[in-house]
Amino acid sequence: MRRLVEKYKVDPYEVSILYGHEVEIRIENTNTYEKLQKLEALLLPTKERKDRKIYENLFLPFIDEENSVKLAPFTLVNLPKLEEYGVVSPTIINLIVSRGNKDVDKKLLNLIDLLYETAKIRSKNDVKINDSDISPYFRVGKVKLKYVSKFNPVITREEAKRVLMEYKLNRSRRLPYDDISLREYLNVVGLIYDALGLLDISKASIEDILKVRKEVGDFRDCGLLSLPLDDRHAFMKWEQKTDVAHTHLKLSAAIRIMK
Repeated sequence: MRRLVEKYKVDPYEVSILYGHEVEIRIENTNTYEKLQKLEALLLPTKERKDRKIYENLFLPFIDEENSVKLAPFTLVNLPKLEEYGVVSPTIINLIVSRGNKDVDKKLLNLIDLLYETAKIRSKNDVKINDSDISPYFRVGKVKLKYVSKFNPVITREEAKRVLMEYKLNRSRRLPYDDISLREYLNVVGLIYDALGLLDISKASIEDILKVRKEVGDFRDCGLLSLPLDDRHAFMKWEQKTDVAHTHLKLSAAIRIMK
């Protein structure tokens, strides 16, 4: 595995920072499409639907900060009617690949080649993969939830009402604030990073804060870090859009409790 990683030189941290803010990246390249056909031929589908075949449990090896080989999970999706493949990792990237003659970023080519070579090794050898082999930075887990139910409830209606009341009370305590810009947001973030020892705010420029934010923050920022630094209207429009998009999740959280 280490030999393959050194050959293809794919850094999932770098890929996630470069492309993580994109909803999807489209690749129109016949050679890449045919490489995914070869990859699919090595696999058995884990799920089949009318319009797609899904191949889970693909892994991208890489060298972590401690010089150990770790794995990042990926999924291959075949969409035969559209003549497209999806190469998906929830924490890294979402590629849509079709035939064409457009150039492809070398990093993305290496990523697909490394997925293929790793799958080829696993198809010929009984390679055991444990939880400890998967990098915690790219691990996606399932959360068990309690639901209010008429039959065999695991949470009572009284408990659900109490949680909902506490949630609404917490919402009502939100402090009002004036419109702010991305620069003002980053200045506050910089104070937090200073307290965490990630930078010296007295010497840091806004570019330094932005760099650390991209390195240590959640790269799925929905376009936040691409906003103009001093455009308050753009920032508030972004904030309202993302707040509306997550309203359903916030309300659902009020009546779901993690075990």
